[in-house]
Amino acid sequence: MKQDSLVGLESGLNISEAFAAIKERARDTYRSVFIELIGISKGVISIHTATHAASELVSSLYGPIFGRIDPEEVGSRSRAMRIGEDYTKRLNQKWKNLREAKLVNLSTLYPSHGFVIDADEAAVLFERVRMTSKEEMELVEAQGDLARLPRAKPEFRYLEFGGQ
Repeated sequence: MKQDSLVGLESGLNISEAFAAIKERARDTYRSVFIELIGISKGVISIHTATHAASELVSSLYGPIFGRIDPEEVGSRSRAMRIGEDYTKRLNQKWKNLREAKLVNLSTLYPSHGFVIDADEAAVLFERVRMTSKEEMELVEAQGDLARLPRAKPEFRYLEFGGQ
């Protein structure tokens, strides 16, 4: 859950995405400053001086951002992701449905935990994939929003299915 939020969830993916974005921007900034210094000076500024200047600029721009990163929070999120991956490995030992080496794809390559994949993409990740049967779909439809939206407190209903 998000701290001080009644309706939000935090994702372990947020920190990975943040690190990737900052790393990419810092690298792009370094590269563009280095290239501009060498190009504008027409070789008067040495490679050593250009790398030092680019490093100093990137450090001054991105240092404060990295300084705000809470190592405990990073560790907590990383641990939560590892717990999820370990749990998935254990489930897969029993059910043997996740394709070989697809755990990393499943846990890190999607933009969010709620990202919807279609049957074709599911077939890339899992050994056994099937469409919902007519009876299963009737049960889901009979539950309405309860089948689709999480509840803080479980709600139970008795359904008559197939005239039984």
